Amino acid sequence: IRVIPYLVTVDHKHKMERKDFGLPEDKFLYLAMFDVNSTLGRKNPMGSVKAFKKAFRPEDSRVGMVFKVNNATENSLINLKAELKGYDNIYFITETLGKEEVNCLIENVDVFISLHRSEGFGLVMAEAMLLETPVIATNWSSNTEFMDKSASCMVDYKLIQNPKKEDLYPKGCVWAEPEYGQAAWYMKKLAGDKEYCRRMGKSAKQFIEAKLGKENTVDVLEQELKRVWMQINTKSEL
Repeated sequence: IRVIPYLVTVDHKHKMERKDFGLPEDKFLYLAMFDVNSTLGRKNPMGSVKAFKKAFRPEDSRVGMVFKVNNATENSLINLKAELKGYDNIYFITETLGKEEVNCLIENVDVFISLHRSEGFGLVMAEAMLLETPVIATNWSSNTEFMDKSASCMVDYKLIQNPKKEDLYPKGCVWAEPEYGQAAWYMKKLAGDKEYCRRMGKSAKQFIEAKLGKENTVDVLEQELKRVWMQINTKSEL
């Protein structure tokens, strides 16, 4: 089996600002994204809530938490909103956005956070890195193929058994439970240290361009085609 890197690009030709999303200009903003029709236990948006509450008190006006939710209904957000009772610096974006608009949203926040329990690829994390938005993420699953501690805020975890069936995931399957205290530490560090935040964003872009950029993908494809062609020629000679 040969793995060909996923080529990641981000289009955002139309410049947008925070006000276009109804977001405040004067707060350090964290963004989490999820789809209600996906497996919430796997995506774990409640994990971002736990980390945010550990990091900041309700009266802390310097920061804010943004949730971009696809296919949202009022019932689907009840538990999330209940956990955030008392916080008036939480912003929900539930309308459908185009891809360029989503990219602009990611670019306009300060940090993207994904405290997932497992990931198929983690495309939004890769896109955030390419946009120089620092990423806090669980150090587990497929996103670790293009992320490490030099370029992202990687959160430790414990492997646990899922306590209940969730969609395609049966009870007892093994996935990661992130360390919310460490995630909270990263949240505070990024908000309080502007140079560290800037450096992580720059490192993220450089790292993802090397890992999943056009040059590397074309090089891997070229090498693989040469290998296959040599095998074909060898068999023909036999």
